[in-house]
Amino acid sequence: MNAQRKPIFLLADSQLLFRGSDDTLLRALQASLQVSEQNVTRAAYIGASNGDAPEFFELFVAAMDGIDLHQSRLIRSEFDSEDRAFLESADLLLLAGGNTDEGWEIIKRTGMDAIITKKYYAGAVLAGVSAGAVQLGMGWYGKEGRVADGLKLVPYYIDAHSEQDEWSQLRSLVAAREEFAKGFGIPFGGALIYHADLSIEAVRHSVAEFEKSAQGDGRVTGNLLLRHNQATSGQEGT
Repeated sequence: MNAQRKPIFLLADSQLLFRGSDDTLLRALQASLQVSEQNVTRAAYIGASNGDAPEFFELFVAAMDGIDLHQSRLIRSEFDSEDRAFLESADLLLLAGGNTDEGWEIIKRTGMDAIITKKYYAGAVLAGVSAGAVQLGMGWYGKEGRVADGLKLVPYYIDAHSEQDEWSQLRSLVAAREEFAKGFGIPFGGALIYHADLSIEAVRHSVAEFEKSAQGDGRVTGNLLLRHNQATSGQEGT
């Protein structure tokens, strides 16, 4: 595997894993994996956040069949030696959606977090759906309102499909965190690609962007990241 870092794919839900009106994400995923008849691609589905639900893994397999992936495996929460061996050899690691806190506790307890990080820097492609996307970022409001640290492979706070409440938790989190903290809210049906050159790309739908003011007053500026890396200025909030 090429040790050059690959993009990280953050999805609000699984829609963009299936071919449809916008295949931008699938094309980028396929290109990142260098899928070919000669290159056997191994895809690891980490089901910790959804209780290793087989029906969601089957959806993942169906989606991966659409880009000719050759081997997929459900990495279960028990994380036995066979699961570990497959995860350590995988070309694609996808963190499933579900319960962010419960999934994260399993990922940490089993040591999957260290393997995921190691694989990323070794050139594996990472993807996260909903809770999985959140876990790949800087952190989130966890149990009892405490901020839980994520994998921090994406240097932003991520939220998914919370557009109906205008991303209130994400705004609050960014306001409460470190100087220059930034967060992205991915709506239903949308995705965000964090490229190896540190650029970001919204896919299918615009993505909400929130940045903490550099003035030290705790204010948060809200912008809109449009498709094709175009951003428009938004309005400031608290």
